[in-house]
Amino acid sequence: MKGIVLVNEGLESFAEKEIFSVLNSKSVVHEGFLEFEISSYKDLCKLCYLSKLSNKVLLKIASGNIDSSLESLEKIDLSKITEWVTPEVTFSVTCTREGTHDFNSHQAAITLGGKIKEITESTVSLKNPEIPVLLYINNSELVLGIDFSGIDLGIHPYRVFSYGENIKGPVIHSINMFAEVSKNDTILDPFCLAGSLSIDQALEFSGKSIFFYNKDDFAFTNFSKLDFDVEDYLEEFDENISKEKLNLTCSGHLQKNVRNAEKNAKIAGINKSIDFTRNDIDWLDTKFDEKTVDKIVTIPPQFSKRKDDEFISSILDKFFYAAEYILKDNGCIVMMFNRLDLLEELAAKYSFEIVDSFDVMQGSEFLEIFKLKKCKK
Repeated sequence: MKGIVLVNEGLESFAEKEIFSVLNSKSVVHEGFLEFEISSYKDLCKLCYLSKLSNKVLLKIASGNIDSSLESLEKIDLSKITEWVTPEVTFSVTCTREGTHDFNSHQAAITLGGKIKEITESTVSLKNPEIPVLLYINNSELVLGIDFSGIDLGIHPYRVFSYGENIKGPVIHSINMFAEVSKNDTILDPFCLAGSLSIDQALEFSGKSIFFYNKDDFAFTNFSKLDFDVEDYLEEFDENISKEKLNLTCSGHLQKNVRNAEKNAKIAGINKSIDFTRNDIDWLDTKFDEKTVDKIVTIPPQFSKRKDDEFISSILDKFFYAAEYILKDNGCIVMMFNRLDLLEELAAKYSFEIVDSFDVMQGSEFLEIFKLKKCKK
């Protein structure tokens, strides 16, 4: 049997590492999705519960190549669908699509749904299907699977107070992976909005699932085909959760942002692991002594039509001035930013240089993440 994970384009290499860490299974990497061997359905349930990078987790039914026409969907091999979709259950088909085709996602779902109904004699239920089927198309490649997740795993449920922050959970986690954050690090986010970077770090270090309080939301909890107690199985992963205080500081210049971040952390059940503090960027050197911070992982204000260039430049200048003082010589800054030229200019002013970067797509938005270190003298 094979599993499929759908991810943001650009996060495939991070997801490959996560799948190997969780399941000890190697992946075949495609654009926007990964394919891997599973030993049982439990593997897919485990990945749904523990993954921080996935948008969807599927049991593979079929895969192949198509052209841009709706008729090419007729070539999909549906021989394995009858193992899951039977006359006794209801089903639905949804379609997620990347690229340009002569059909839209709704038309693809209707076409495939009609074919499955004809083969299985099952009933379509769009509101509450017992078996959700998902078709993923990326240009000429497609995969069809049973959607074990059901929900969008990229929407992390703790983030209720998210004013001003629109970065989805998998991108947040990839930033932390890119920073190679460690439990023993002293880590700072000086531009917190919803607190997602610090909360993600605390969840990772504590061993607590993002979905700890949302186990019933997964589609697989209603699959009669599973021959094990799903609730008992998921609770096995909760046995070693740590509640220790961590060296994480979530800071911002607006009290409402810090308060929202702390509320989100409380919803996630890890607020006591993080130090929440209101602090202007100019005063970071009063919060931290010289060369005491291992990593600064953050998303500063970005350039936009609504924000003055001089305003953003001033904030970044103050940030690098403070970072030069508080960051250890072997420490690093990992940050998302949308003006490479200005970033390089201001970083160099305070003896920082970009040493690595990666790009990720979030919807139609192109995001750039950079790693900076102090220049060697």
